[in-house]
Amino acid sequence: MNPSPRQIRKAERKARKNDVREWHGHRIVSEEDLTGYFEQVDPADAKRAKNRRRTRHTVVILILLALIAGIVFFAYKVIKGEAVIPGWEHREPTALPACPTDARTVLDPKDVTVHVYNGTNHSGLAGKTADQLKERGFSIGTVGNAKLASQSTHVLIVTGAEGFDAAFTAQKHFNNADVITDGRTDASVDVVLGYEFKAPRSAKKVNKAAGALNCLDAETDEEAEQSPSPEEN
Repeated sequence: MNPSPRQIRKAERKARKNDVREWHGHRIVSEEDLTGYFEQVDPADAKRAKNRRRTRHTVVILILLALIAGIVFFAYKVIKGEAVIPGWEHREPTALPACPTDARTVLDPKDVTVHVYNGTNHSGLAGKTADQLKERGFSIGTVGNAKLASQSTHVLIVTGAEGFDAAFTAQKHFNNADVITDGRTDASVDVVLGYEFKAPRSAKKVNKAAGALNCLDAETDEEAEQSPSPEEN
């Protein structure tokens, strides 16, 4: 005969009453229960793990201290002038070469490399002028755009210390062309066309006699920022 539900509940209450792990309806957690939840750790293994952590911490601290000491020592050397941070060296401003006052000679145009820049918003000006100079024998380099500080410029010719004769030769082909210098090391010449530029001087009117460069004074030099784009404004 199967027990009734009442008999079952009565038997459960009696079993709980006799269970030493039950106290007023609350279960007492035993060491056996805790062992099931937490794996027991060997004290020797725990000690070794603690020593490893301590060793790692010590090594990290020593490395950091060494790095700090190295940085402080290097900074001291830099302050004393005994060491230099690459790229932070003190550099004196590069002095631009002064325009010569002596007479310059006209070169054969084929020996002069000219970069032509359009300093205006008139489309095709640099390309057209470059073609005209090429017909006269000049070697054409870059043809592109430039930005001029003044809109009253006719033609600005830019060159370095090696290109004074080349600049003089190019200057002969333009009216109201002024020369300024930059720090380039080759003999090339930039011809920057301003808003007052009309056209190159007629080839028949090019004077091949020696003479002085028409240079702008240092106080009135105009800056031209070149942009070697294939299509000029």
